Amino acid sequence: MQTIDTLVRSVQIIAGVLVVILLAAAGGGLYFFRFHRRRVTEKEIDYKSFRRLDSTEYAKFDDVGEWMVIADGGKRFVGGISCGGCEMRDME
Repeated sequence: MQTIDTLVRSVQIIAGVLVVILLAAAGGGLYFFRFHRRRVTEKEIDYKSFRRLDSTEYAKFDDVGEWMVIADGGKRFVGGISCGGCEMRDME
């Protein structure tokens, strides 16, 4: 009889601890989603005065050569590596 009482008491303690943890998590979530969000403000930005440029102004390169991009008047070359592979399990 005493072992059943001990077991019931242990289950009640575990349930109480779980309820306290869930209440703390709910309180933290309520604070974060309700009160913390009120301080965030959106700014209205007027883009009418934004100077829009051509796309070539943003990508500064002179020419596209064979497997590379030529920039800075022919002083800088940006190359790319073409890679290929195969599945090892498909090979004979």
